[in-house]
Amino acid sequence: RSRARHTRRHGAAPRRVGMVASTRTATRARVSLALVLAVLRLGACSSPEDLAAASAARGAGSTVGRCVDGFNATGGACVPGALDPFATPAPTLAWLLDAASSATARVPREDWRDGLGFAEKDPPASDAEVAALLALDDAAFAAVPARERRRAVTASARHAWRGYREHAWPSDELAPVARKGVAWLDVGLTIVDALDTLLILGLEDEAGEARDWIASPALAFDADKNANVFESTIRVLGGLAAARELGGDTERGDLLAKALDLAEKLSPAFKTRTGIPIMDVNFKTGDPHHPKWTQKSSLAEAGTLVLEWEALEAALRAAENKTAGGLSDASLDDAGDFGEAEMEYGFCPDGGGLKEYPIDPSIDEPSCDADEKNEEKENAYNNAKKKKFARSTLAALAGRRYRRDIADGARRAFHAVTDATWDPANDGLVPNAVSSGTAKFDRASTLTLGARGDSYYEYLLKHWLHAGKPAGGERSYLRAMDGVLLYLLRRSAGEENAAVQNADARERAANALGLRWGVTEPAPRATSSARRRRRRWFDAEDEPRSDAEEKARVDAEGGVPADVEEAASAGFGVSTASTAAETTALPVSTVPNAPESENKSFGLLYVAERVGGVGGTLVHKMDHLVCFLPGVLALGYSEGLGKRWGAGDAARERLAGDALERLGFARDAGHLDVAVELARTCVSMYTRTPAGLAPEIAHFPASGLNAGGAGEERVHAFGDLLVKKKDAHNLLRPETVESLFVLWRVTRSEEWRDAGWAMWRAWERHARVDTGGYAGVDSVVDPELKSSSSVLSDSLKRDVHRDASSKLDANSRRRSSEHRARIRRELNRVDKMESFWLSETLKYLFLLFTDDPTVTPLECFVFNTEAHPLPVLRAGVSDARACVERVAARHVQSLAAMQGVETEGRS
Repeated sequence: RSRARHTRRHGAAPRRVGMVASTRTATRARVSLALVLAVLRLGACSSPEDLAAASAARGAGSTVGRCVDGFNATGGACVPGALDPFATPAPTLAWLLDAASSATARVPREDWRDGLGFAEKDPPASDAEVAALLALDDAAFAAVPARERRRAVTASARHAWRGYREHAWPSDELAPVARKGVAWLDVGLTIVDALDTLLILGLEDEAGEARDWIASPALAFDADKNANVFESTIRVLGGLAAARELGGDTERGDLLAKALDLAEKLSPAFKTRTGIPIMDVNFKTGDPHHPKWTQKSSLAEAGTLVLEWEALEAALRAAENKTAGGLSDASLDDAGDFGEAEMEYGFCPDGGGLKEYPIDPSIDEPSCDADEKNEEKENAYNNAKKKKFARSTLAALAGRRYRRDIADGARRAFHAVTDATWDPANDGLVPNAVSSGTAKFDRASTLTLGARGDSYYEYLLKHWLHAGKPAGGERSYLRAMDGVLLYLLRRSAGEENAAVQNADARERAANALGLRWGVTEPAPRATSSARRRRRRWFDAEDEPRSDAEEKARVDAEGGVPADVEEAASAGFGVSTASTAAETTALPVSTVPNAPESENKSFGLLYVAERVGGVGGTLVHKMDHLVCFLPGVLALGYSEGLGKRWGAGDAARERLAGDALERLGFARDAGHLDVAVELARTCVSMYTRTPAGLAPEIAHFPASGLNAGGAGEERVHAFGDLLVKKKDAHNLLRPETVESLFVLWRVTRSEEWRDAGWAMWRAWERHARVDTGGYAGVDSVVDPELKSSSSVLSDSLKRDVHRDASSKLDANSRRRSSEHRARIRRELNRVDKMESFWLSETLKYLFLLFTDDPTVTPLECFVFNTEAHPLPVLRAGVSDARACVERVAARHVQSLAAMQGVETEGRS
C-alpha cells in the first residue's frame, strides 16, 4: 500500500484546546440544581443519574475524572475514588485526532495505526553531526537526548544502505571494504531484510526503492542455489510479511505474492513423515535435501519457523476472496488439473536413504517398494483434491490458487520439537541436533541457548504470544526456562557450595527431579564457533568434527584437561592468571534481591552449555547469541509469566529456590531479576574490551582457561571474562541490543538506553567504512583500539570546539577521516555487512531510543528472530491496527504533548 503522508508543521507553539471559561460556566448551568444539591448532600457522585447528566453536559466520547480526597470539582462532598461528573474530562483518542489535525498542531501520520508511530520521523543526523557526537567526552555523550540518538541511528542506517546501494545492489550482502556484493541466495537479501527497518526509521525514499525492486520481476526464487529453509524463512519470508503489515506493500499486493512464491518453493522441505523439515531446498529444482556434512537438522532450524508461516497464512486469509469468485470445496472437485500427487519424504526402515512417499493420512507406514505405490498414489491424488484451497482479491495473486493451511508444515515442525521439552530425560532442555527422518534427538549433542539452539527457546514464548496467548500454550516455555535455571545458569564466583556442579552430585540432582536414566558419558568437548558460520547454522566448511578429528585437534592445539574441567565444574574455584595489560579491573556486581544474610558480591551471571544431556558435562562458555535471553525473560514477565520460577509446582519451586540462592538471588526472585543480571553480563562483554564491542564467544574462569598462550588459542582476560583470540571477532550482532530494547520497554530504566548508546559509538568508531556500510571487527581485544579511539575523539573535540555550530569544515572532515583511516589500518576487518545489521541491530537501537508508544507496541507485535515485527493474531487474523489504536487511547496525554497539544485545563 502506498499512502500519502501529511506534511509536518514545524514551530507550532502548544495551545489550549477546549471551551473558554464562559462556555464552561454555561455548561455547568445546564446541570439541574437538584442534581447539584444531591451531590453536595449525599456525595453520590457516581449515581446513574449523575453520570447521565454529565454525559449530556460534556458531550459524547468524553470521560470524567474521579473524586479526590472526598471533594468533587465544585468543592462538594464526594466519595473518594467515585466518578466525578464535574471534573475535567480526560482527553480521548477521538479528541486528540481532531485536535492534532488543526492548523496549529503537528499533524499525526495518516498510517499511524500500522505501528509506524503517531508522529512524523525526525530527519537523520548529518555526517558532520555524527562526527560531532563522536567527539564528545563521556559525560556530554551520555547526556545526548533520545531524539538526537534516534537521529544518529537513522544516519547509521542511511550510511549502511548507501554503501549497499552504491556497491552491492542487488546482491545479497555487502563487502564494504572491497566495495562489492556478496552472493548467497541470489534474492537481494539485504533489500528484503531491511525494508521494514527503513519504514520504521522513516527513510521513505529508501523504502520506496526497496519496495519497487521487490515488487518487480527482479526478485524471483529460481536460482540454482541450495536455500537453507531456516534462514530463508526468518529473513525473507518474515521480512516480506512484516513489511506488508507495516504498510509497505503495493496496492496490488506484490509483497504478499512474493512471500507466497517463496513459501511454495520451501514447502517440499516440510513434507516429511516426522514433521521435522529437511534443511535445504534447491530453488531451481525444488529438491529438498540435507547438506553433505549432516543428515540432521538443528533444534533452531526445526523450531524457528512457525511465526513467519502463520503470519503469511493470516495475511492470505485477510486477503482471501470470500465471494462467489472464490473456490468452494464443491468447485474444487471439478477444478480439473491438480498436477502430481503431493509427496512427503522419509527413510526406509531397512536403509536405502531418503525416499518419497505420496501423502495419504490413511496409511501409517507407506511401503518403500516402488511397485507397491500405485494404489497409494491414486489415494493421495483423490485426497489432495479435497484439500482446502483459496483465491485472493489482490491483483498480484489473480488466478492463483493456494492452500489455506499453508502454515501446517511449520506447525508440525514446531510441535514435533516442542514435545521433546516434556521428555523426562530432557527436563525442559532439548538437545540441539535432531533427525528429520526419525525425529530422534542426538543425546550426545549439546544443550545450548547459543548457536543451533537459541531461537527455538525464543519461539516457545513468542509463538504463544503471536497466537493470541492460548490457554496452556505457555507451559513449554516455562518448563524450558526452569531447565535453564537448574542446569545452565552459573556465576563466575560465589558458587562454591553449588552441589549440582559437583560431578558426584549430578546423579542425585537428576534423581531429585524424577529422572529415570543414568548419567551419560561426557561427549567430546565443545569447540568455539568458526568465524564463517552464518547466523545460527554451520556452513559446510564448519562441519562438526568427528570424535577422532576432535581428539586430534585437542592433541595438536592443547585442550583443557578433563580433570581441570571437572574440578572447575565442581566449584573448586580454579583461578585464572592474567597480565596487567590485558585485565580490566572491574568490581563484580552486587545482585539485587539477594538474601539479607548474604553480604558478599558475586561475579557475572552466565548461561553455560552441557554436552550429553542435563546430567552431562558443563562447558563454561557463552555465545553472544545467548544474549537474546534477557529480553525474552523480560517480555514473558511483562505478560504475567515468571513471577516465580517453578511454574507453580511445589517441588520445582523448591529446587528453583535452592538454585536462585546459590546464584545470589532471593528464593522468590522472578524471571525479571535474572533477566536484569544476565543483561548486565551481556553489556559487560562490550564494556570490558578495548574496542567496547563484544566478542563472538566469552569463556569464564570455571572453564580452567588461563590468560596467555599463543596463536588462535591465546586467551585474553578482562576480570572474570575470558576471550580466545579466535572468538574475538564482532559481526555486528543484535542480540544484546534486542534485550536492551525489551528491558527498556518493560522497566523504563535509563541503564539500558545508556548501554545501547555506548554500543552505537563503538560501532561507529570501529565498524563504519567511510565509503559506505559497516564491516565486522576481527578482534575486539587489541589494546590499541582504546587508545586509537581516544586519539580520534581528542582530534574531533578540537575541531568542534573551534566551530561553535558543531559543523565540521572541509579541513576538519579531512583530518578526522585521516584519523579514522589510521585506526582502520590497525584493524583486521571481517569484510561483510551481514543483512541483520540493518534488519536487527540498527532497528533495535532506534526502537530503544523511541518514546512514541504507538511504534510497534510489544502487545501488538511479536518480533521474529530476525527482528521483523509480526502482528499478534486473534482468531487467526491480524489484530495489529485495532491493538495500536487501543495503545494510543491509553497514551493520549503523552501523544498530545508530542504533537504540541496541551490537555491541561480542558473542559
